[in-house]
Amino acid sequence: MADAPHRWRNRCHAGGLLAEHLLPALPPEVLAGGLVIGVPRGGIVVAAAVAHRLGLPLCSWCARKLAAEVSPEYAIGAIAPGGVQLIHGDEARRLGMEGAALERAISRETAELERRRSRYGDPPAGALRRRHLLVVDDGLATGLTIEAILRSLMQLSPASLRLAVPVADGTTIDRLRPLVDDLLVLRRVRWLRSVGEWYDDFRPVDDATVIDLLARGRGATVPQAEA
Repeated sequence: MADAPHRWRNRCHAGGLLAEHLLPALPPEVLAGGLVIGVPRGGIVVAAAVAHRLGLPLCSWCARKLAAEVSPEYAIGAIAPGGVQLIHGDEARRLGMEGAALERAISRETAELERRRSRYGDPPAGALRRRHLLVVDDGLATGLTIEAILRSLMQLSPASLRLAVPVADGTTIDRLRPLVDDLLVLRRVRWLRSVGEWYDDFRPVDDATVIDLLARGRGATVPQAEA
């Protein structure tokens, strides 16, 4: 979008600007009864600013990247609640992440996924059914983790599913667009090398910050699962 800055001071700054673009774009039913879902960890900071400005409750929905054993920073897939597993088959084979190696990665990350869901207080599935869901992250490069989250949330039959991020790779946007009812991106980048290069301050976000922001964002309580 033409009026989006080239860089954001930090995640909170990006979230405030994202919210200003969302306000006129969201239908009344979303503004009245929607739920903002942040992607831990960094996406929670952006989502908290969005939720505060829109006056909506905030929660998290965790997913985990599957990394190659030979290169822990390189994603070959992602997992999310509901048994969602996305595997980049060609890359997994190239890096030897098949068979037992892949199963070890899935088992390890499934345990960490459940730990984080418990620690961050992710809502039960029933609390999200027939809700208007707005998923927020701090940016999308490959988009594997956010795709796993969207596919996980799609299983819950939400009233609507939207995605909003400050910056994203153009190819990733095109791949994700069919999964959501609407998608807002302030900056579409032809080849996004790193989300962090779009922020002056992109320091890691710790658990304490995530938990504090989620606690403050639950002012409008997420409903419990229906009987």
